[in-house]
Amino acid sequence: FAESGSPLDPASAERWRVMTAGLPLYVINAAVLSQRVYSGDTDAFLRDLSQGIEREATAQALILESVFEQLGDNEAIILCILGRAGVSLTLAEIETIVTSIEEGVAARRTLRRLSRRGLVQSVGTESWKAHDALSVVSLATLTDWPETRRIGIISALAETLFQSLQDQQRLDRLAVWIRLLPELGMTDVLADMATDEIFHEVGNFDDLVVVLESFAADDSASPDARFTALDALAYHAMQRDLRTQDINVRLTHMRAFLENEDVTDPDAPLTLAMKEMIFAGTNNDEEAVLEAFERAEAGLGSDPPRHRILRYNFAVSLFHLNNFRVSLRSAGEVALELYELLDLDPLDIVGASADDLRTMLGDIDTETQDELKRLADCLSLCAMCQRALGSVPALTRIHAAKFYQQAAAWRSMAKEAQENAQDLLDLGDAEGAIITFETFVLPVVDRFGLDDLHIEIRSFYAVTLAYAGRIDEARTAI
Repeated sequence: FAESGSPLDPASAERWRVMTAGLPLYVINAAVLSQRVYSGDTDAFLRDLSQGIEREATAQALILESVFEQLGDNEAIILCILGRAGVSLTLAEIETIVTSIEEGVAARRTLRRLSRRGLVQSVGTESWKAHDALSVVSLATLTDWPETRRIGIISALAETLFQSLQDQQRLDRLAVWIRLLPELGMTDVLADMATDEIFHEVGNFDDLVVVLESFAADDSASPDARFTALDALAYHAMQRDLRTQDINVRLTHMRAFLENEDVTDPDAPLTLAMKEMIFAGTNNDEEAVLEAFERAEAGLGSDPPRHRILRYNFAVSLFHLNNFRVSLRSAGEVALELYELLDLDPLDIVGASADDLRTMLGDIDTETQDELKRLADCLSLCAMCQRALGSVPALTRIHAAKFYQQAAAWRSMAKEAQENAQDLLDLGDAEGAIITFETFVLPVVDRFGLDDLHIEIRSFYAVTLAYAGRIDEARTAI
C-alpha cells in the first residue's frame, strides 16, 4: 500500500488483510485502486467494500470487478482472451487473436503491464496465462460486451486452438476448444464428437452436460442429432457410476426416440442394445443381458470390428454379473485378436518403453487409435477379473496403461495407472506406488485438465505416502 502511495496504519492493515485474505493478487490491486480511484483514502474504499458484504470471497470479487473497470480497452481484451481460454497461449497466438479483433494493439507491452499487477503470469519464455482468480470476472466482462465483439473473440480463439490441435497435437487444449462450440452455434458438431470415446478422455465432461441436455430437448434439431446427444450423455453417466438412476433415464429417452422419432442411423439400435446390456448386468438381471445381447447380435451382420465391440461389452456385462472367469476368457480372446490385428506379440510388450511401443506401432491413424483403446479396455477388464478372482494383475494392468497412453486415452490411462499403484500397494511396494503416481498419474491429471479426478487421485496419493512412512508429506498432500 505504501509503494502505491496509500500507506496504512497497523489497524487498517489488519482490516485489509482480513478483507483480502492476505492473497497477493487482491492486496496489490486493492492498493492500486485505493490510490487511483479513492486518491489514497483506503478507509473510504474499505467502507464501500464492506457495505452489505458478509464473506471475504465477495469482497475479493468486487476488488477484481473494480480492477476491470479501471483497465484500458486493450488490457481488457487481452485479459478476456486469456480468461476465456483458461490455458496458456503463446505471444504469437495472442497477437493473432487480438489482430483479428482490434488493430494496433501492442500485445507484448500490454501483457507486461498486466503482469506487474499480477493479473497475468508468464509461462516459460513466450507464453501467458490469466491468473486463475480472474476467470469468473473476465467471463462476465466478455458477456457484457457487444455480441459482434464477443463472438469475434470466441471465434478467433476457437480457430487458434483448433490450429494448434492440428499442427502440434496440443490435446490439453481439446476440452477448451470443445467448450467454445455451443457459443459458435456448433452444438450438433459437439453432439457428434461426444459419442467418440476418445472425446471423454481429456478435460471435464461435466461442463458440457447441460449443453447436450438442452440440445437433446431441442425440437428444431434432427432426431439423429438428438439421439446422438442422448447417447453421449448415457456414455458419460455410465463412466461415472454404472448404478445411477440417471443412466436409466438416458436409456429410456433413447428407447423412446427409436420408437417414436425418425432416427435413420442404422447403428442406433445396436448402440442402445449394448448400453442396455451393460446396465442390465449392473442390476444383476442375467435374462435382460442375454436378451439385449441377442438383439444386438441379430443386427450386426458380418462386420468383425463390431462383433469384437459387442463381445467386449458382453464380457463387461458378465463381470457385473460376477461371472469373472467367463468374462476373463471372453475379454482375453478379444484382446488376442486385437494383438494380431495390430501385428504385436504380447511378449514383446513386457518391459517395452513408450518409445519402444510407438516404434512397433508405427504411424497411428484414427482407426489404429480406436483399436489400441479397445485393446487397453480388454486388458483393463482382464485385470479387474484377475483381481476379483484373488490374484494381483500388475503386468496386465501395466500393459493396459501402456496402450491407453498410445491411444491418447489420458483419463483411462490415469485411472489405470492409479489401479496399478493399488496393485503395488497390495504387494507391499509403497515406494513403487508413489513413483507410479508421480510419473504416470499426477502429471496426466494436471496436463489434460481431468479436474473431476483431482480429489480422488490426490487423496489416494496421500494415503500411499502414509503407507511408505512419509507422514509429513502425506499430511501436506491431504
